[in-house]
Amino acid sequence: MPKLKFKRARSPSVERRDRKKKKKSKKKSKKSRHSHDDEEDKPYYRAPFIYDDDDPQVSAADDASERAWRDKLFDAMTEDQPDPFYTFYDEREEQTMDEDQYAAHIRDAMFRKRYAKEIEAEKARERARNKREKERDDAKRRLEEEIERERVRHEAMRKEQDQKKLEERVAATRTQYDQQWDELQRKIAQKSKIHKSDVPWPSLDPRRVSKHNVTRFLAAVSTKELRQVQLRYHPDKFLPRLKSAFEGKPNDWEWIREKDHEVASWLNDLWTARSS
Repeated sequence: MPKLKFKRARSPSVERRDRKKKKKSKKKSKKSRHSHDDEEDKPYYRAPFIYDDDDPQVSAADDASERAWRDKLFDAMTEDQPDPFYTFYDEREEQTMDEDQYAAHIRDAMFRKRYAKEIEAEKARERARNKREKERDDAKRRLEEEIERERVRHEAMRKEQDQKKLEERVAATRTQYDQQWDELQRKIAQKSKIHKSDVPWPSLDPRRVSKHNVTRFLAAVSTKELRQVQLRYHPDKFLPRLKSAFEGKPNDWEWIREKDHEVASWLNDLWTARSS
């Protein structure tokens, strides 16, 4: 069975001492609370601000001046290193847009800013493609120019060769023509018989007397020589002298007479063109 403990009675002096201790403790606690309230009323320490915009004590004039300076600095930085977002932003354009257009404009600018590297890479590829196409076009143009120059050169060589052959042919034909003309004059002077084959014509091809052949045959002669040939085949002089000694079929004489009129007409045209 547990032992019972009896509380001993306290003496009056001990109770008075305990009461004093409690009063002192209450006063100390109350004083502590008052001191804490006084500290809350006092201004506390304020750390310095990094930016003036965070300091509410900055004046409005200083704030406006600082903002203007920062805007100017931002514009200068944008010009040096343009930002894709701000590069495509235009305040005037914004004022003329409705909400959908402005939203699309902002999305496009944000897209360009987000994928700036990809867009720049695509532009670089496009520039490379354009450069390759330009090089191909330039190479093709140079090749075509070279082919054209070669064609012109061959054409000039061909014309030169044709002209040389023509001159050689004209020289040979001219020699034959002069011999045949001298023989015709000898027969007329001796009153010998003249046939159709004895009559010479100023043609590059004596078998085909045409305006083209007559023109080519007389192209290189001088004006004096052209005038002599023109007078030589004048119908009023050439046909009477030839008819007195001609011997052959009537059809042959008619052909000679018609051909002489044609040659005289062609010679007149050449003389007119040469004189003008």
